[in-house]
Amino acid sequence: MKKYSKLFLIYKINNMKNKSLGLWRRFIIVFTPTFLSRLNKEKSSGKSWGFLFLSTFLLIIIPTITLSILATIMLSSFPHSLIEKISTEKSFELPNGEQYDMKTILQDFEFTIDKNFKIQTKNIPDPMIVAIDKESEEPVFVNAINEIDEATTSTVIVINTKEPMISSQDAEIFENAFFLLEDKVLIKDQNNRKTEILTFEEIFADAEESPLPLTVNIENIENSKGIIAKIFFTTLAIVFCVTCAVIIAFNLIAALVWALLFWGIGALVKIKDWDFEKSFMAMLHFSFITLLLFPLGIILNIPFFCLIILTLLFGMNFYEMKRKA
Repeated sequence: MKKYSKLFLIYKINNMKNKSLGLWRRFIIVFTPTFLSRLNKEKSSGKSWGFLFLSTFLLIIIPTITLSILATIMLSSFPHSLIEKISTEKSFELPNGEQYDMKTILQDFEFTIDKNFKIQTKNIPDPMIVAIDKESEEPVFVNAINEIDEATTSTVIVINTKEPMISSQDAEIFENAFFLLEDKVLIKDQNNRKTEILTFEEIFADAEESPLPLTVNIENIENSKGIIAKIFFTTLAIVFCVTCAVIIAFNLIAALVWALLFWGIGALVKIKDWDFEKSFMAMLHFSFITLLLFPLGIILNIPFFCLIILTLLFGMNFYEMKRKA
């Protein structure tokens, strides 16, 4: 009985070795030292191309689905659950002596843009000038722009929609700035070193149906969650498609370069029947591993990480092919 069991086991092992290299099986076998030996026995390259597209799709769809689930959970509780987590003890005092706490502001704030493209604020401090210190990153409330030391300030935030006290030119002396003024939003970023000015008239100029007057408060945001979700998931779908196309194109270009290199190495070590086509087909599979492990290389800050991975993959397969030959 043991003899027949052993023969059956040998038969199963040989049968597995001779079995066609299926598309899904490649996700496991590609990590083994016998992969290239088995790949070389395949007559058609169609599954190799299929593996490239399928593996790229899976590597991108998994984080996309994860992001979608997290976004759905966040949107379901947004914005009230986030506000509830803010303590009313987080209060601040303006230079004029008025006291505010952030939780009350977020619960009661209101912005209204009228038909003249001018904004009106309600239940928030206005005017308000906040300077963020470079070292401590603590906000400091001041009465006027000229009270701010630009040398020690990283960012200036201004809300001035009522009596005009501040102009667009006041932002130029600071590294980073965000100004909400009566008829415009001004954003300055030290990275691109330029100031973006968006007037409300420009923002709503291309709208087919004028939404003005437009009021933004916590309830409107709550009621707009459906629109926000549609915009988010539409954008995510577009990003997914573009990312797939870009990564596949990049993988093909990289595969040509690496295939040429390891074709030469295979010829030098005298791998039997090794040619450029086989090297390229191998790269269509190994690009899955380099893409899978690429984040690890960034985290560990390992130089030439992809080259190291490919050298290990080709190295163990070449060794196995030479040993069998």
